[in-house]
Parts: sequence; C-alpha cells; structure tokens
Amino acid sequence: MVYIANHDGVSALWAQPVHLTNAPIKAEPKRLISLNGDPIFTFAWSMKGDQFALARGRISTDAVLISNFR
Repeated sequence: MVYIANHDGVSALWAQPVHLTNAPIKAEPKRLISLNGDPIFTFAWSMKGDQFALARGRISTDAVLISNFR
C-alpha cells in the first residue's frame, strides 16, 4: 500500500508492505520520495507500475462577505 504523509512542510510517499497472513515479522514503511514545499494532493501509478505521476500545489482559501444584496 502506498500513501501520502504531510508533516512539517514536507510531503512524502510511503510504501507499507501488507501481509495477508499472521506473520510474526512486520515490515516497516519505506519512503519512496520526499519533497519540501507544496503538499502532494494525489498520485497515480503507470500501467506497468514502474512510474508514477503526482499533483502538488498550494492550498489557498478566501472569504468574501456580500451584504445588502438585492
């Protein structure tokens, strides 16, 4: 399983091995890529599984107050 983790301004893709049996050995997650700056929003693997693309950027929010609207 591959997932996104965003901590302290660093976005990373992590791979966590998943065991379907009750094996006593548990594998630790492995960092695939780590990027400073803008967070990773989503990613997708190629059909062959040897490449991936990701989308990242800034999160911006604005508030607008409209009053006396008729």
